[in-house]
Amino acid sequence: SFGSSDFDFLVNLKADDSYIYVAGNSAGEQSGDKSEPSYGLRDVWMLKLDQNGTYIWDKTIGGNNFDMLRKDFIVKEGVILLPIGSASAASGLRELPLKGPADIWVVKLDENGDVFHQYTLGGAGADSDSDVILYDQNVLLACNSSSDASFDKSEDSNGSIDLWLL
Repeated sequence: SFGSSDFDFLVNLKADDSYIYVAGNSAGEQSGDKSEPSYGLRDVWMLKLDQNGTYIWDKTIGGNNFDMLRKDFIVKEGVILLPIGSASAASGLRELPLKGPADIWVVKLDENGDVFHQYTLGGAGADSDSDVILYDQNVLLACNSSSDASFDKSEDSNGSIDLWLL
């Protein structure tokens, strides 16, 4: 088992020909198997294991508030794409300001677990990730949005929360 001294939970895992990728969320500080400190109230915790389940590395991804992976992530040719529901301001590993009370924060990790690209999607309201798929070499994000047209949103909300495909 893998864990820290606090609350850690699995969201999803993937495998390729060489590695197993485990993604979850953690409220734990640096302890147990978690090699990096917490950045906020909840962070994404990513682990890379070999095919035998032996630890290779782990990475804590977050800012000063809640940052959570909700359902899925993509691994392609060693690159990991994490769509994170984020309520953090620019802090910790998050380099970008909030557009609303919550954004979709997309983080790419290289094969060593280092962040090499990040961007946010959202409007002036609360927006969060829900699912992600790789479709015909394109990334499709399915999100929840309460934002009217602003920032990355081109249309007003039809109700309190809408489905937003990106």
